[in-house]
Amino acid sequence: MRIRLAVTTLALATALTAGAALPTTAATPASSAPASANPTVQDILDHLPDDVVAGALIRRDGVGATAGPVTADAYVRIGSVTKAFTNTVVLQLVAEHRIGLDTPARRYVPQMLPEAYNRVTVRHLLDHTSGLPKPAPTAGPADGPGWQLKSVTPEDFLRDSFVAATDAPPAPGSEQQYNGLNSFVLGLIVEKVTGHSFTSELQRRIIRPLHLRHTSLPAAADLDRFITALFRGSLLPPAQQKLVFEVPNVKSAADNTNCVGQAACYSIGGLLRYQLPSGEYACGKTGSRPGWGNGFFATRDLRHRVVYSLNPTGTGNDLPYIKAIVNAALAD
Repeated sequence: MRIRLAVTTLALATALTAGAALPTTAATPASSAPASANPTVQDILDHLPDDVVAGALIRRDGVGATAGPVTADAYVRIGSVTKAFTNTVVLQLVAEHRIGLDTPARRYVPQMLPEAYNRVTVRHLLDHTSGLPKPAPTAGPADGPGWQLKSVTPEDFLRDSFVAATDAPPAPGSEQQYNGLNSFVLGLIVEKVTGHSFTSELQRRIIRPLHLRHTSLPAAADLDRFITALFRGSLLPPAQQKLVFEVPNVKSAADNTNCVGQAACYSIGGLLRYQLPSGEYACGKTGSRPGWGNGFFATRDLRHRVVYSLNPTGTGNDLPYIKAIVNAALAD
């Protein structure tokens, strides 16, 4: 399994960057934003593009809309949204009794995890309570032309990250720290227990059954179809379906910017639990790659769902736009 930093296929998008967090305070999308305190999705789109967001592709409850020079069938790079796909494949293998949820991860990939992490289980990897170190630096736009053509294997990326680690790891399960290394280990475990590439397992288990025909990375319609199937329980048996939304009852690490407050917010299914202005909790996942900020969210009962992809200009903060879109799309 080789990770190409250009992220040209879904299987290769296994999170080299952290997903964008939703803002912790209310914000207005831009100086030109609608004056209404409760703008609709269309209100937000009508005020784009602007200095912060050059274009947007949004699909609310199955209906798509765009703003700026973006076509309705545009392809986007989903970044960390891929974690929801990865965790679903792992939970399918748990249901098949090929992976043990509370089995130490080193039992599957002993060469990848140092002995200091011998108490880390598959569950800890899924819900980001493993205590793995921060990811090693990877190539990015600051490295100049051609950075996106550089590649690194998950094995080398993990080794570099462990070599660079200086702090003693926290006790597994003691706190939640969102960390892309968890997804790399999970992908390698999938390959170990199946004997197949992660790409082939992803295609066999999710992409082909859901007819995600345009997925080398999910376009908005494909991602909408995935979230609908995941929330409806079409991809997992009941016992594992319950885990999709289960958030560990632990604190959020001090330097974890993805959760609001001090409590963990990521589930075993790799989903972010987010509280809407109404007080209701929605679940979804954000992700970013250079040039795109993407995500999907839905109410637990699928009463409303939204998939978005924004093309930020890089001159401002697009997180208030994300919050405004999610809040507007999931409101009754």
